[in-house]
Amino acid sequence: MTTYTTFDWTFNTTFGDGKPVTTSAQARQAILKLLRDGAAFDAYSGPTPDIQPWEETTMKQKQNKTVPTLYVHRPDSDDVTRFDGNSEDMTEDETLRISAWVVEATETFTPDELARAYRNDILTLLKAYLRDNYENTEHQFIEPDTTTDFRPQTNNRRTDHYIYTVEVDTHRLVQTF
Repeated sequence: MTTYTTFDWTFNTTFGDGKPVTTSAQARQAILKLLRDGAAFDAYSGPTPDIQPWEETTMKQKQNKTVPTLYVHRPDSDDVTRFDGNSEDMTEDETLRISAWVVEATETFTPDELARAYRNDILTLLKAYLRDNYENTEHQFIEPDTTTDFRPQTNNRRTDHYIYTVEVDTHRLVQTF
């Protein structure tokens, strides 16, 4: 058991069995698979959310959806950097945004509490890959980086979703020869 500290929390993780794995070299596909497979590992505090790429639904569909949903989006382009002098190896860094959208309460959570619980569940699931080093994924690391609470941006007198986001950075070595 190894203990790591990041942000303002401490966590323990044991590498190897007991968590989702993926063979996808594409960061967004890897994150989608880890989040979807997380349900089999009891990763979610509330009901298992729908998990979708951001662009598969329109904004109107997102606003009308009452089922808790996690949307995965890549807001920026990839950063590909030469790793060696011969340009045979490069590193690839991507930033992904996971947005938890919740509008309805459950028996145990208000919408705000459920959205925050999903945010915490995402952090708990993905923090196990901070030092993955290609053991369970095709990435050296998958690192939750920034979280945002979008409640202050809701409109008055409207039923708006509670939205929490988690930005995730990924890093991997790309061999180009």
